[in-house]
Amino acid sequence: MDYFEETLYYQRDNFSLFPKNILAEVEKNVDQYLAASKQENELVFTDIYLYENIDKILKTPNLTYILINFSNTPLQEDIFVKLAQIKTLCKLELSFISSDLTEIPEAIFDITSLRILHISHSQTTELSSSLGKLKNLESLTFIQGNITTLPKSIGKLEKLETLEVELNGITHLPSTIGDLKNITHINLFLNHLTKLPQSIGKLHKLKELNLSLMPSLKEIPDELVNLQRENSFLKIIIDTV
Repeated sequence: MDYFEETLYYQRDNFSLFPKNILAEVEKNVDQYLAASKQENELVFTDIYLYENIDKILKTPNLTYILINFSNTPLQEDIFVKLAQIKTLCKLELSFISSDLTEIPEAIFDITSLRILHISHSQTTELSSSLGKLKNLESLTFIQGNITTLPKSIGKLEKLETLEVELNGITHLPSTIGDLKNITHINLFLNHLTKLPQSIGKLHKLKELNLSLMPSLKEIPDELVNLQRENSFLKIIIDTV
């Protein structure tokens, strides 16, 4: 199957991402597309495609990365229960740009093999406390959403190194953020925080903290100032312009 040698993408609403010379072949034969992931361990598709082919996807060997573009099709949450069966799945990206869903599917937090979780354009205002179940998570991104705070359970993500929650409406951070002992990068760009928890001064591995475009934040705690004095490599980005 020489026409599967290129990186594979299948998006029903965006065929431009798929190599033109094999688009027709993939449309005709889903089985061949899935078989190709024996060579490529990444799949990109719409939720409709996922619902229609979940049983075949579950049989795909060594699958590590899935990106799903959600539409306004009624959510089938049990799909994520099935995805949790893929023990090799370590990266999941969910885009709700074409969806009006107001809640993140709870079953996502049962995919405990995840090391990277990226969620964009969700209308939800809060993340479930079940987030703390993702013990292997190293990178968490929640971009262009409406969340106002993070759950206290985020402190249970002991392996987390990168936290990005830019372009949201966050007004408060839980004190448990200070329990993220391995965190190196935090991006809070363009939120609505008025203060930071004192516990942020416990993040001794922190290398970069982005607080830019947040005019509501008038001061930073002494604990963070002291942390920067102790750690000359720590970069704090503050830009209220």
